[in-house]
Amino acid sequence: MLFQHPSKAKRRFTLIELLVVITIISILASLLLPALRTAKEKAHQISCISNRKQLATAFSLYEGDYGYIPPYDATQVFSVFDDESSGRYYTKGATFMNMLGAYAGHANWNQDYPNDDAQVKSELPGTVFTCPSFADRLITSRYRFGTGMTMYMEPGYTRLKELGKKSKAWKYQAFGQLSAVQDPYAKLLLADSGGEDAYGTHLGSKYDMTTQAFADPSYRYFDITRHLNGSNLLFFDGHCESVNYKRILNDLDADGFYLR
Repeated sequence: MLFQHPSKAKRRFTLIELLVVITIISILASLLLPALRTAKEKAHQISCISNRKQLATAFSLYEGDYGYIPPYDATQVFSVFDDESSGRYYTKGATFMNMLGAYAGHANWNQDYPNDDAQVKSELPGTVFTCPSFADRLITSRYRFGTGMTMYMEPGYTRLKELGKKSKAWKYQAFGQLSAVQDPYAKLLLADSGGEDAYGTHLGSKYDMTTQAFADPSYRYFDITRHLNGSNLLFFDGHCESVNYKRILNDLDADGFYLR
């Protein structure tokens, strides 16, 4: 009978050794996965900033053609500022992304497009109007696609304050101008907005953020924690930066959305 040399015998893992290997793999995974998630979100953050900068160009081109920039929502724009009897300036209830479409690679978009939510769901994901960190399944209408615009337009907002009507800023957004803004480097134009239970074509007000945003997701017009506990902010001068939520809460001026 032939005997196999002990050194050449098949070596099998014991149960204890196998458990040790599994434990080591689990520990390594727990250390690596957060870093990978952070790296992925950082990539989304950078891509989102790039999208916002392209929209800054679109706003500038639009103003060059029309003399003003589009409102966040055209349904409340009247032919004469602060005069509801003058009739609506726009015939359809478009949002700023409809009007900027032709300046951002979508020549078929205009103030009348799209009114059908199905068109939004099929054509908006992956465009410069959206945020890579905002799930495609949440893009359900022209009122929720992950990017929101300020309602505090100039020179209209200053005129509303003079009339004692600044609380109606959402109602009179007519004919805002990039060039009419004081300190454009500090005034917010676009930011992350919307969520699982919230629309976000506009950024709401500071009241909506400080008292409701964390307690009630349906108030998340301005999503200040989307990107690594911050938000990507596009300012009226065209620059875009990621700002931590603590600075937004502490330093944002509710009277006009200035961040100084």
